[in-house]
Amino acid sequence: MKTFYREINLNFNSKTWLWLGILIMVGIWNCPWRYQVNDDVIMMWLVSGAYTGKEEFYAVFIHPILSYSFSFLYRYLNHTFSWYSLFMYAGIFYSYYLIQTKIEEKAWNNSSKFLFKILILAICSHLCIFPQFTLISGWLALASWCFIIDENEQPQKKRLLLFFLGISCSMMIRIEAFLLVSIGVFYYYFLIINRNTIQKRIWIIVLFLAAIFFFSKNIFENNSEFKDYLIFNKLRHQVIDHPVFYENSKDDLYKQDSKWYYFSKWYFQDSEIGNPDLVQLKTILDKSYLNKDYIIKSFSRFWEVQTSEMFKGFISILLILLFVISFPKRNNLIFFGLWIVMFFSANHLFHLRGRVVFLFFIVLLFPLLENSRMFIKSKLPIYLGVVIILFLGAHFSNFWKESIKREKLLSEYDQLIKLKEDDEFLMLEGFSIEYFSKRYNKENQVPFFIHGWVSRSPFQKRALNRLGYASLKEVEKFDLIVVNEKAPFDTKNYMEQISSNYIIADSIITEELTLFKYSRK
Repeated sequence: MKTFYREINLNFNSKTWLWLGILIMVGIWNCPWRYQVNDDVIMMWLVSGAYTGKEEFYAVFIHPILSYSFSFLYRYLNHTFSWYSLFMYAGIFYSYYLIQTKIEEKAWNNSSKFLFKILILAICSHLCIFPQFTLISGWLALASWCFIIDENEQPQKKRLLLFFLGISCSMMIRIEAFLLVSIGVFYYYFLIINRNTIQKRIWIIVLFLAAIFFFSKNIFENNSEFKDYLIFNKLRHQVIDHPVFYENSKDDLYKQDSKWYYFSKWYFQDSEIGNPDLVQLKTILDKSYLNKDYIIKSFSRFWEVQTSEMFKGFISILLILLFVISFPKRNNLIFFGLWIVMFFSANHLFHLRGRVVFLFFIVLLFPLLENSRMFIKSKLPIYLGVVIILFLGAHFSNFWKESIKREKLLSEYDQLIKLKEDDEFLMLEGFSIEYFSKRYNKENQVPFFIHGWVSRSPFQKRALNRLGYASLKEVEKFDLIVVNEKAPFDTKNYMEQISSNYIIADSIITEELTLFKYSRK
């Protein structure tokens, strides 16, 4: 075992770890990775022109400066290269570089450095396999804070430049994720560290930057063609992502109310639901916060998230374990206790997705990396490092199995697409949009109509126009590709609710998918 330690120390210096990270990330780039959720895919299609036919300079969630930069690259440099994805990967690697540099500078023993370098490499590998802009933003923010705050030294100009670059990118990708992580770091910094005025000035500058990014985005949105859509989208989010609405949907409480049933399935293009309906329903939902059954469900929902995303759950538990072992002192335990209380309060008030839950727990990395002493004369780091490697191996294995199933679905999808007439209106159901993470651009545009958060937006109007319609209500006939195991299906019924009755003209079945051809009676 001692020989093993020496070999690690001899061969794995800081440059080796960086090259190892580069090799793994480049390797994953050339594998069938996919975005974790459809948000990134849709934003990528907007700025590339793949969905609306023009490179959109605005993409809702990311800052207009960033979305405009993407649209510029797609329009003037290369239509087909995935600039959006390259930027997200660059953000992951930049985070990796910042934290690995921080670890290398720590006066820890070799086994402690090994554990945390493996942990950071594992998290970055996961983010490359299933990138997601909220997670990448939060991870960049955390890496930047870890990099700049030092117990003993004032940061140099070069270090400040690298820090502000990371922080600015984090804010532009998603300022809400930046704020969540920064609140945790701020809380720990002023409760435990609070050492020098130079770093307090950094906090003031960062706050000023955040205000600039936040208000500039709001000013742009309030003076753009998207203003009315964004009002609806905000209200839509407050209802469809309301934890009580989520629980009610799971319990099929909206089955008898077609208006809200289809809304819960993300169908609201051309629906009758208006802003006053959303405000009214949110008021009703808020009244259930103190309901005993809902309080119990909020805890079970946390467990549901942790068990459905096992890798994030494992890393979260590991970070809690490391924190409790490393910080037995009262102040640190107070920080931990209050942060967990804050998390469960947020989990009660909001429907926190796995990515947001993970951001809460990776905040614990900040105090761990600020600790001046770590596992002195202990073999525990090596054992934990080996566990991380084994778990990461199992994660890669599951990813590969998922990618094989995904490629099979895409292969059958390609077969069915060839049977579609060029001018036929096409929709998908049960087919995850994120499966198309590496497909479609302005030269090979998205052939189907998308429901979801893009509905009722100027983007959707342009997409409908590109497909030959001004409204869904005008569609006389359409094709629908469904995933067989996701039955029963709702698209046809929704189209009938907003338009008129349709009949099946034909159907083609493959092993995993079915293509239905509908036309009006």
